[in-house]
Amino acid sequence: MAAIFASMKEPVTIASYTLGCKLNYSETSYMLQQLDKGIFKQVPFRSKADIYIINTCTVTSAANSKSRNAIKRAIASNSDALIAVTGCYAQLKPHDIAGIAGVHFITGSNGKSKLAELISNYVLLNTGKQSLIDAMCCDSFEPACSYEGRTRGFLKIQDGCSYRCSYCTIPMARGNSRSASMHQLLEQTETMKASGVHEIVLTGVNIGDYGRGTHNTLIDLLKELEHSGLPRIRLGSIEPDLLGDDIIDFMAQSSCLMPHFHIPLQSGSNNMLKLMRRRYNRQQFGDLVNGIRKKIPAAFIGIDVIVGVNGETEALFNESFQFVQSLDVSFLHVFSYSERENTLALSFSPVVGAAEKARRSGMMHELSNQKQNKFCISQIGQQTKVLWESRSKNNMMYGFTENYLKTETAFRSELVNTITRVRLTGIADSGNMTVDIG
Repeated sequence: MAAIFASMKEPVTIASYTLGCKLNYSETSYMLQQLDKGIFKQVPFRSKADIYIINTCTVTSAANSKSRNAIKRAIASNSDALIAVTGCYAQLKPHDIAGIAGVHFITGSNGKSKLAELISNYVLLNTGKQSLIDAMCCDSFEPACSYEGRTRGFLKIQDGCSYRCSYCTIPMARGNSRSASMHQLLEQTETMKASGVHEIVLTGVNIGDYGRGTHNTLIDLLKELEHSGLPRIRLGSIEPDLLGDDIIDFMAQSSCLMPHFHIPLQSGSNNMLKLMRRRYNRQQFGDLVNGIRKKIPAAFIGIDVIVGVNGETEALFNESFQFVQSLDVSFLHVFSYSERENTLALSFSPVVGAAEKARRSGMMHELSNQKQNKFCISQIGQQTKVLWESRSKNNMMYGFTENYLKTETAFRSELVNTITRVRLTGIADSGNMTVDIG
């Protein structure tokens, strides 16, 4: 097929499918940016394509299953296509993927940057669809950013994690913590700004650990980005033990850092936090939330919570629930525990059954709905700014406030990719905020 491609006048069609976190999406976008647009044409994943890229996730067993299903859907769409699989599942289970007939290129987390070259060589140099497995250890930083066709972009500043939480396989899939250079990130920021992006979200596995092994820290990067001329910079998820007063104080007075926090709690029980091998206790977490709320009253604070981890008795869950209930936060990202191979948590007991996990998850989700509704109500009447996106549905357009409330208004083309001052007027049936544009 490669020889045929080399003589074709029509572009080679390529489709991609990404599972998991925003970091994965950023990396997929960056991979596709490396391909010659005069040769390759991106098409939807559901289309019949010449080449498919599947960027996998392994954070849960369900993610593994979804990754395999995506691979099989691509093969079913075109059995003659080149199938390239990458990402965390490919890093941990390359030979499982190799057992799926029809897969050709398999690269782990550190091999994503090689895919564009492999695919280009396959098409242009007739290298053939040889079976290739490249899932070496992750020890270098591979850049990534996504911004094409978007008002917001995602910039990868850090990869890997040097923490060893008892339930997590991410360090095995992505390696130890490592960071991009300050110079590299500032160059990418300038490129994204020149493309028309108004907001950049800083992403990574553990962004609070930015600068490990260098003389820089996250606050150093934030201070440099403050002078970039970008209207908006938003932090991705950041570990509570790495979110210091210096960052919060800087955000409180910054003109471009958005008042939005995503902080993993995981459990509100000190006993569970110890079992999970987390690096803080609930008193420290509560003090952190209270400190943010005191310094940045309108901040959106989302937290991660995992239910049903091995060892979480009903009493410990209730303790966690009551603590989360007491926190002045805006939203809960709720996850049900999934057993992962080669993790310490497999030895913990009791093991929580599926039905009980679902019950606990339901309680946390309902609590999240209550907190989100309360926060939205508290913001009605407030003046803020919204960055409007191009996406429209039923003649409505959408955007996000500085503190990450999703808003909607009647579609107006002149608002696309602009930042406008608004007054929040209420909550629509969709759950989005309604606005008056001033």
